[in-house]
Amino acid sequence: VNAKKTVSDVGIERASSMVLILTSDNKLYLEQKQSLPGKAERTENPVTKEELPEKLRKFFETKSPDERIVYLKADINAPYANVRQVFEVISKAEIEMVGLVVFGVKSESDPYQISPSMFEVKLPAPPDISNVMPRPNPLKLVAMLDDEGKLKLNNDEMGTISDPKKLMSKLTSIFDDRENNGIFREGTNEVAKSVSLRASKSAKYGDFIKLVEAVKVAGAQPIEIEIDDVSPQLREAK
Repeated sequence: VNAKKTVSDVGIERASSMVLILTSDNKLYLEQKQSLPGKAERTENPVTKEELPEKLRKFFETKSPDERIVYLKADINAPYANVRQVFEVISKAEIEMVGLVVFGVKSESDPYQISPSMFEVKLPAPPDISNVMPRPNPLKLVAMLDDEGKLKLNNDEMGTISDPKKLMSKLTSIFDDRENNGIFREGTNEVAKSVSLRASKSAKYGDFIKLVEAVKVAGAQPIEIEIDDVSPQLREAK
């Protein structure tokens, strides 16, 4: 709750949207809505991670590209390892966008925070099976959360998740410098402000959300989720 820089999305409440619920004890549910006269009925149907790929395939086979997003409602006490498993399944289904459902800051229009909003994150594309090695990206920024709650930006210590101001300040400074010097993302006219996130498997999902919020408030766009264990630069964050 009180998450800053969230995005309001009516899709979270649509019957035509894919909404997954992950509990703290690793139970996964598919939320389904049905509009009835005078009310909306909501059910939560259990689904296993083994069943999920086929359900994703069938659900999205007729969806347009801008509708290919999965909304995730996860308990803040869920281990990040369990959340990451869900990310992996979604990514292998060739769905890039996930909406992490939260409640934003209270406002006059929503004083009781009854309207959910989200942080939009991007999952990696399925791995390239060709023998062509990708070129290193010198602009790549990776924010990492370890199992003790410590933060890093690439290899630099950035305080803790309970006080992420150092990380936020550093990112803001980097983005300002790139904007002033016209440093753009490859193939675009947008300032290079993308940040990749990696968290320890033993971290709590609630802390991971704090990390998402911190980089979002600092100006990161897009926010990408790292789920590849083989990157040597990121091994320290496992």
